[in-house]
Amino acid sequence: MKRQIVKGSTSQIITVFIQDFSSAIGAGLGSLDQNSGIVGGYVRTGEVGLALAVDENVTTEGTYEAPTTAGQVRIGTPANMRTGTYELHFHNNLFAAASESVFIILGGATDMAELVIEIELTTALVVPDAAGTAVTLADGAHGGSSTVLTLSQLVISGSHASGTVNIDNSGGAALNIDSSVTDAVVVGAGGGGDGFVVRGHGAGAGCYIVGGGSGQGLLIAKGLFIDTVEVAGTTILTGAVTMSAGLTAAITGTVSGNSTHDAAAVKTAIEENDSKIDHLWETTEDNAGTRRFTATSLSTPITELAAVPAANASIVDKLNWLFMLAKNEQNRVTNAATVLNDAGDAVIGTAVLGYDGTTFTREKWG
Repeated sequence: MKRQIVKGSTSQIITVFIQDFSSAIGAGLGSLDQNSGIVGGYVRTGEVGLALAVDENVTTEGTYEAPTTAGQVRIGTPANMRTGTYELHFHNNLFAAASESVFIILGGATDMAELVIEIELTTALVVPDAAGTAVTLADGAHGGSSTVLTLSQLVISGSHASGTVNIDNSGGAALNIDSSVTDAVVVGAGGGGDGFVVRGHGAGAGCYIVGGGSGQGLLIAKGLFIDTVEVAGTTILTGAVTMSAGLTAAITGTVSGNSTHDAAAVKTAIEENDSKIDHLWETTEDNAGTRRFTATSLSTPITELAAVPAANASIVDKLNWLFMLAKNEQNRVTNAATVLNDAGDAVIGTAVLGYDGTTFTREKWG
């Protein structure tokens, strides 16, 4: 397993899963404790490896208890976890600030698979808070202590063309800003500059917005100005597209590569009887407004087929045949296969089987 821990961190508890080497399904190994004979060692970057022995127990689950020496480890079993889950309490000396990483390997107990723990020792970020006091920011998920930093004001200035602030990430979220009271982020610009610019990299979206719960992904309170719109690399909308408040407002601009009909003509074509949209609608409802598929029609029992349906049979018969083919009894002899009815007393279909020493064939059911 791999972890990240801030250099010089103390009171580290690492939860691990130890496999049973004798298990064919990789099950966990239970009943390990300080008397199980678990031994191993650790080595920090550029240093000599040192021995470790898991020979002390944990008094209180989840509460760090320092091992007596740097060469000892405490072991405990967390409640309500699957067999093979343990918590290990390591000595603070393993995570010394001068090291870049620490490699730990443990084993030796009966049927215990080797346990390897690779830990990258990272550097904490130290910044001043609103009062000018230095505050260390560490990631609690990676072994540090989570710190909430409140800034009365954050001023970032710059004059180079590429932008004052660059936040990027190839994996998870590079920046997560949330607020439950007021505006989380307010971006403004003076002198005619853009307040907020988002650009994508490669195939990535410049801006991807998703709403949560009943909230909107994007809420525009006043106006929206779009210079151009591209689809699959082709510009389809140009000419200063402006939308005022409300979705019913008019959109002005030039649309290329799409229908040249005006909105009224398109509306008439869609609503016209026997149009493509009308045909699509009638697959679910006829002209009289009667729905073709209802709870009653879909739950009505279908009679079992007495023979294999023809190639031009209805979709209902074809689905019925697939169900019978999957459910009913089948018999195979040297050169034929048969499908019986649900009662198993009549043949519904037969297919001739063949094998020429190289290729197996099954002819059509009939």
